[in-house]
Amino acid sequence: MQYFEEINVERINVVDAEGKRRFVITHGGRHPDPRRRGPGAAMLFFNDEGQECGGIAFSGSARNGSYDAGAVIALDQFRDDQCVFLIYEDDNGRRRHGLQVVERHAVTVGPDGSTIGREDFPANTRLFAGRADDGSVVVSLNDRLGRPRLRLSVDAQGNPRIEMLDGEGHVTFALSPESKGDTQPK
Repeated sequence: MQYFEEINVERINVVDAEGKRRFVITHGGRHPDPRRRGPGAAMLFFNDEGQECGGIAFSGSARNGSYDAGAVIALDQFRDDQCVFLIYEDDNGRRRHGLQVVERHAVTVGPDGSTIGREDFPANTRLFAGRADDGSVVVSLNDRLGRPRLRLSVDAQGNPRIEMLDGEGHVTFALSPESKGDTQPK
């Protein structure tokens, strides 16, 4: 067995006995999927079929007095893309981090009955639980189209609020200490 005190590489591919990729450590420019190449570093996991099934990625840079940083732990659906995330996003102090669950649609039917492929119908967030960029903490439950329908929040000043929203995003019911049980949105 060889021993190294230090080694510099751009990418490490861990493969099984048949040569199938199982685990990759890389920087963004050497990502196995050319569509995902970019800044940062990643550890990617592959299932028994050799398909990516999740990973951990980090990035961050500072330019001209501002910065942008992010990190994600992503779990993929079988033979599909990410469906569960732990995320951290920071755009020069505007921070958002938490748990996000998305729903991906392999094929769906359009309003006119036509078939819409997945590439035409993006993933929609069904649940977000975490810190929003305005400093509030939020649990947002969304419909299949990603529209918020129930939102629980505590703002940066500590004020709690419960909201029910219609499909257009209008608050139809709100409950907060100020509303004293009033069912009309404020």
